[in-house]
Amino acid sequence: MKNKIRKQLFSIFASLVICFILAMLLQPVIVCGEEHSAQGKDQLVDALDAAIARVLDSGQWRTIMNSDPVVSPLVVNIADCYPRITDGDPGEEVEIYPFPENPTGLLADILDSKQIRVGDYDVNDPFVPGTFHIFDTVNPLILRAIIDELGKGYNLDPSTDPIQIVPIYLWPPSSALMFAGLNNGDFDIIGFNAALGATVSVDGVEKRRRNVARFTCTVFGTPWYIHVKDSSSYQTMDDVLKDTTADLCVGQLSSRLSGDYFKNAASITKQMTTDDLTVCSAGVSDGTYDAYLHFDPVAYSEDLRVISMQIVSGIPIWVAGESSDNVISTTTTATPQPCPSEEIYGEYTEETELLRKFRDEVISKTPAGQEFINLYYQWSPSIVIAMRGDKTFKKQVKGIIDGILPMIGRELE
Repeated sequence: MKNKIRKQLFSIFASLVICFILAMLLQPVIVCGEEHSAQGKDQLVDALDAAIARVLDSGQWRTIMNSDPVVSPLVVNIADCYPRITDGDPGEEVEIYPFPENPTGLLADILDSKQIRVGDYDVNDPFVPGTFHIFDTVNPLILRAIIDELGKGYNLDPSTDPIQIVPIYLWPPSSALMFAGLNNGDFDIIGFNAALGATVSVDGVEKRRRNVARFTCTVFGTPWYIHVKDSSSYQTMDDVLKDTTADLCVGQLSSRLSGDYFKNAASITKQMTTDDLTVCSAGVSDGTYDAYLHFDPVAYSEDLRVISMQIVSGIPIWVAGESSDNVISTTTTATPQPCPSEEIYGEYTEETELLRKFRDEVISKTPAGQEFINLYYQWSPSIVIAMRGDKTFKKQVKGIIDGILPMIGRELE
């Protein structure tokens, strides 16, 4: 029985290599390690940056923000991506935000399927806090504009051939769940639900979001304000920071910010499942709270005034991270898939590096090559397990790979 299985696996591997040799003439691939999907995630960030810059350059960003009289005063454009597509003297212009050529991995999947999956909170859920609803109109419009520009970068007409935005809703609202879903591949990007500089829990340890996932240019930002009673002695943020008797009220979006900045406060009441704008403002008015943290520069009622915190939260689009240190664990644990070339030659040998180079520079550039990689990876674990249990089989597989290495070397010259 064992010999029969070994012969079947060898036949499969030999067939794969024969297909590889034929397909090599058409530029496809054969290697393991961190394959094309990692590059595709970097490409997706670059493509989204190119799209965001074009939304700014075309004036769409300002038009969308100004279309909502409630949101318009609340947001700012943090200029880490400028509304400029090219730079240089006439006739020598260089494109600042080019769309990546030869899409692969995640970016290629999005373009091929014409769908992008977005991790989000359901605004129609009655338990989603009231603060989130302020951006219910603007967020979909700005995301739609960005994805349309992404499609146009790859000749997809948004009026006839748009990339569909597929929301993947999470409950409860949780940054840990959001980043876990992102890094586990449950969706392709996170919508506008995560600030740039905050942290997220990874196995119970707080880590900077910048270190657990990729991120784009800042799409927009929200300045923060302290709402106090008009008769309050507070005149500046420093006055509130120094007051060890301060009782503060915050909502879902300001809960982390308040805890990090106002460490000396006597209490911080978090209104996580209510309309914090109404509840906290009323609490400041009646003396329940000394101050309320919010991003609205205009007080909710006439007996309140606002103090600028001189703090802005920037909102990018997030794309999954890559290394195991960055992946947020859930109930399932992913393990690296074994690779025949690494099993035979070692992870950092000349042969394995040659195969990786051929994958990255030649094979991963075509859809046919990417399909071949998927097929090869499906069978690699079984082939490696068989090699570990049968030295003769391992020697036969090595003979096949040895035979194609010279061809690969010549192709890369």
